[in-house]
Amino acid sequence: MRPLEHIGEIIRALQQAFPQRDMLHGSSIPLDARHFHPLPSMMPDLPLTFIDGGNQEILGAPHFSLQFIRIVALTYAGTRKIRSTIHECFVLITAVPSQESFQYHALPFGSTLVPELFFRDEDIPQQEERTKARVVGGMVRRIAELRAALQKSGERCILVLDGALEARHPVEQELLTQLQQQDVTLCGLSKTTTLLTASGNTLTAALASRAPEGSAWYYYPLEQGKPLYMLKLHPASRHLFSVHICGDVSGALAALRAHAQDPSFLGYPYGLIQADAHARVQNSEHEYLRLACLARLHELPALHALDAHDILDTLS
Repeated sequence: MRPLEHIGEIIRALQQAFPQRDMLHGSSIPLDARHFHPLPSMMPDLPLTFIDGGNQEILGAPHFSLQFIRIVALTYAGTRKIRSTIHECFVLITAVPSQESFQYHALPFGSTLVPELFFRDEDIPQQEERTKARVVGGMVRRIAELRAALQKSGERCILVLDGALEARHPVEQELLTQLQQQDVTLCGLSKTTTLLTASGNTLTAALASRAPEGSAWYYYPLEQGKPLYMLKLHPASRHLFSVHICGDVSGALAALRAHAQDPSFLGYPYGLIQADAHARVQNSEHEYLRLACLARLHELPALHALDAHDILDTLS
């Protein structure tokens, strides 16, 4: 069998024709060339803060996950960085029996940013080959990102978070509601989007086929009553991003455009590039923390419950 012989057939199957009349799945607003708008260029005279977080499981077993979490906030005046804040902590997540199921207890160590939290079993999305305790680590990180944004909202500013402004947990919803009540402009920019149109096309492909050539733009509206925008932040960029904006839309779009000129990732805000780079827990750092913890905790029997994959990885 030679699977590569079928690549041509696969490409033809993916190049299906989609109807000219289309819309975001679940929306009643048809895609329309008149909804493409040029990006504004006048940046407001306000601080611009980019916030992102990273986390890695340091040790884990079916009933617990020890997570290392880092939250980074980078503040700019125009395109000049004026301030950076980094917060790091450990969070121990354990399964706790609760009636017929479990809830998951997140206990922070050495943190003023991450609160003690409980997560219901049904609120946690199951991911293949990941324990629910491990999945909770990402949810805790997101709550920490929102709390960091709330700390920065004491002055008028533009806050840009990595990821959509959507809540998966009541605490996230509470924090988003508080942020939207502050005198700030709040943005949530997603690096990737899984949005589809009513015909089954990807939204980014549907918009790209209709977009004006050789220009940067934003597209709005997509869905009635939702502050959701699609952006092309540089004329030469091939990437489109979805962003939720609550507040000064024109000022936020101008600021994002000004920050999307770096050739390392043309069309993506440089502040988010830097925030991601500072927040990311590198493999070497993860290994150092894991070995340091194992030196103290290696006698825990639970640590051997999930290590078969690790052993096989060393043999391959």
